[in-house]
Amino acid sequence: MGGPHSNHLHALAAAGRRFGLRTVGLLRGHPQDTPTVQDLLDCGMALHWLGYGGYRERYQPEFWAPWQARYPGFHCVPEGGGGLLGALGCAELVAELRQPLEAFGWGDYHGCWLAAGTGTTLAGLVLGEAGRHPVYGALAGPGEHAVAATVATLLQQAGRDDTGYRLFDASRRGFGRFDPELVRFMRDAEREGGMPLEPVYTAKALMALREQVRAASLRLVRVWYSFIPEDCKGYEAQIWTPFCKRSLARVPLKPGERSGPRRVAGRASQAPTVTGPRRRQPPPPATGLIANASVR
Repeated sequence: MGGPHSNHLHALAAAGRRFGLRTVGLLRGHPQDTPTVQDLLDCGMALHWLGYGGYRERYQPEFWAPWQARYPGFHCVPEGGGGLLGALGCAELVAELRQPLEAFGWGDYHGCWLAAGTGTTLAGLVLGEAGRHPVYGALAGPGEHAVAATVATLLQQAGRDDTGYRLFDASRRGFGRFDPELVRFMRDAEREGGMPLEPVYTAKALMALREQVRAASLRLVRVWYSFIPEDCKGYEAQIWTPFCKRSLARVPLKPGERSGPRRVAGRASQAPTVTGPRRRQPPPPATGLIANASVR
């Protein structure tokens, strides 16, 4: 179910505005004013906050019935954009990115590496690769999130064997949890490579990739970097930046490194700000989508 910083809701609302579709978002928890929520409203998405009890009901067979009755003619998008249709859509990414790789001089590669939330994108890449290259998924959440079962089900629905991929536990302390080592990795990645990372998916995935490369188990891989800075601006201000301030105080400085204010994920640390409601866009035409999305 989509939270107040959901990438999927953000993308769906923008797609609805672009293509003239009405969109409805079902959100986890109680009303919050975050930059992402403001963007959803600006795109004309209707929001419904389900609380946490309602969120836990999302897998029940009767969950969608009242929403389909309330919004007849809408298409229900599964959690995280999941389901077989979502996986088949992601399968097309393999061919689409072949040409850009050639521009970098990559005639071939040994595999694909990506962060895995629901497992839908990973299943799509497995379908798109069709056995040509293995796909490696860095799990953003713990094993009880059942990504392996989801991927196996999607491949079965597509008529494929449950092969061609491997999952790695990259969740560290759990989904959305951070630790000082991850903070150090993110800071080093930005300083040395100029690459801002977000802590929930991409930082953990790349940190796990580094461990595998150091262990000589992987060589030339194609990394799927799906971080959208706008989607994490509220998350950073309200949760991530305060954690970094505490954690960086415990991380020893490298030789020659000066103490003082440090930048986090490409932005200077600062106190969280709350913006007032923005003026909503006029709603588009009647047909549309209901999004039951997760934070990835």
